[in-house]
Amino acid sequence: MNKVHRLSERSTGIIAGKREDNKTYIMNKFNFQIAIRKESLREKLFRERGYNYKTDKYKICTYLHYYADEKYPFYIGSGTMQRAFSFLKHDRTCHWIDKVKDISKLNVIIYKFDITKNEAKQLEQELISKYSEFNCLCNVRITDKNLIQYKLDNNIDKRNWACFDLKGNHIKTFNTLKEAAEEYLTFANTIKQCAKNNTVFRGIIKWVKI
Repeated sequence: MNKVHRLSERSTGIIAGKREDNKTYIMNKFNFQIAIRKESLREKLFRERGYNYKTDKYKICTYLHYYADEKYPFYIGSGTMQRAFSFLKHDRTCHWIDKVKDISKLNVIIYKFDITKNEAKQLEQELISKYSEFNCLCNVRITDKNLIQYKLDNNIDKRNWACFDLKGNHIKTFNTLKEAAEEYLTFANTIKQCAKNNTVFRGIIKWVKI
């Protein structure tokens, strides 16, 4: 107990006070200033649209991305608010990256905010079904529209993996990435990367996450 008391006294006594005074003297002498953290682009966009980044970033939403003055959205998604405002290349497909040449021209519209994941997925599919006829969505240009309608009619809230030939003809759709990998005797990550980077699988197939 005596040792603990002496240590406590050492950290709060006269010597400690002198050390703190010395720190203050040095900061004043060299005119040091406390660095103020700069607001990130994502935090700025949250604030400008009336949302609080700290409290709202993990809330679920359905969102649309518009580019410049275009009439229709080029991307429709669902997930966290943080995801809606994520513009990093590793978070987006090559189609999205090719579309957004100037990030300042990107406009994020939150269609529905603070909802469940199932509600967000349902709204996402309804919006994709609505806008796919205009061929404006960069991530569903060759999506099987009948499959989208099937997912809507049957209230299927999960995403599937579909493969197409090089002419855009639908071959088969899988409920999970694992099923697709087992069917084609490959790795799940191989299919995932093909879909993300729009690369051709084995020279004859294109994969799309729908």
